[in-house]
Amino acid sequence: MGSVKGLKGLTALILGPPGGGKGTISKKLLKDFGFLHFSTGDVLRKHVREQTAVGMAAQKFMLTGIFGGP
Repeated sequence: MGSVKGLKGLTALILGPPGGGKGTISKKLLKDFGFLHFSTGDVLRKHVREQTAVGMAAQKFMLTGIFGGP
């Protein structure tokens, strides 16, 4: 595959629903191009486990969805 060395400030934002393949494509980008990976979901789940204020606020949305569920 190609290389992104020399390209400064290149950013890829992967969005999608749970189970939509974001992690799969991210792993491929890491392997093929050496991108850095940052998962907001991983960070929020860590905050929920540690019961921080951010985690408790995020957990409400994580359990019901952004729009409060059905």
